[in-house]
Amino acid sequence: MFDSRLAEGSRVKILELGKFYPPERGGIETLLRLWAEGFARQGATVECVVAHGPKSPGARGRTLTETINGVRVHRLPSFGEVFSTSVSPAYPYAAWRWRCDLVHAHFPNPLADLAVVLAPRKIPVVLSWHSDIVRQKAVMRVYLPLQRALLRRADRIVVATPYHLEFSPWLPEFRHKVEVIPFGLELERFRLSGSGMSKVAELRAQAQGRAILLNVGRLVGYKGQRFAIEALREVAGAELWLV
Repeated sequence: MFDSRLAEGSRVKILELGKFYPPERGGIETLLRLWAEGFARQGATVECVVAHGPKSPGARGRTLTETINGVRVHRLPSFGEVFSTSVSPAYPYAAWRWRCDLVHAHFPNPLADLAVVLAPRKIPVVLSWHSDIVRQKAVMRVYLPLQRALLRRADRIVVATPYHLEFSPWLPEFRHKVEVIPFGLELERFRLSGSGMSKVAELRAQAQGRAILLNVGRLVGYKGQRFAIEALREVAGAELWLV
């Protein structure tokens, strides 16, 4: 439906529900920007609702709206965080304040979950499931009803790999809604200059012919670097680089 409307020149209105937005840094924040800007380039009107993050402490008590590369970004007032969730009272009503044709939400983010459940029923919802909740397991007993309501409300649930579905305790029940869509990349970001190629050659030489296993990410438990370290003992002729 939305592809045909874009082809006809009709501007689809997409509401993106994220936690933070660049310059706040993080994997989901990067993907959120890529999707939002990509939809805007295809002709959609994109409103992105997030909470103020740590990089804007002076403005956290007021709404800040700005247009970034064609995306209308609304940073809502935030009064700190509880269990890694922003305290932003205005957020749950985002779908009523910014009317749209489609809601695209990013999990995990309890604020976005609540906004989806409270959204007008006629608005279709696409949920990008980035990860199960693994760090705050202690609160799952309280949170689980909201999570189930979110999964029931979503029209489509998008995961990046089949393993997100296979190993999740929550998604198999909703398998009929799940679509596997791998993450895209901005290839230009990884194009190397001459000096960059020289640095690559220098680093490879330091490995002295060993295979290089590379991990780039924060050193937190759920990223799983410890499994790579343990597995390295069983892999001959390789070394692991953690960035």
